[in-house]
Amino acid sequence: MTKNMPAWAAGLVIALGMVGAAHAQTTTSSYPVTATCSGGGQLCNTVVNLNITTAGTLQVSFVAGSGLCSSVRVHYLLDGNPAAVTGFVAANGNTGPVNLGPVSSGLHVLGLQGEGQAGGCNVGTLGSWGGTAQVTT
Repeated sequence: MTKNMPAWAAGLVIALGMVGAAHAQTTTSSYPVTATCSGGGQLCNTVVNLNITTAGTLQVSFVAGSGLCSSVRVHYLLDGNPAAVTGFVAANGNTGPVNLGPVSSGLHVLGLQGEGQAGGCNVGTLGSWGGTAQVTT
C-alpha cells in the first residue's frame, strides 16, 4: 500500500489483480484419446493417462470420435483415484464440461477410462473407444 492510497483502494487494487490473474492463467488444451480394450465386458481395461500441470483449475470434457460404433461414457481418475463419471455419448457427442477442481498446484495424472453401452456393433463387449479430451487448467 502506498503512503497516499487509502486502505480500501489498496484492497480493491489487490482484489482486481487477483481476479485478472486467475482468468489470465486459464488455458484449454486438446488431447487425442484412443484405447483398445482386451478384458471383455463394457468397462475398458485400458486407462489413457494424461500428465496435466495446473495451478488449481481442472475441468475436462470429452468429444467422442466419429468412428465409435456404440455410445460410451468416461470414468475420470485423478492421480489414480475415481473423480467423476460422465453420461453416455454417441459418436461425435460431447460429454460437456466436468469440473474436477480445485486441485493442488502442480503435476497431476488425469486418467480416462471408457465404458461402453450395448447397441450398434457393441453386443456386450467394448473393443475400443476414442475421441478428444479438452482439458482446461
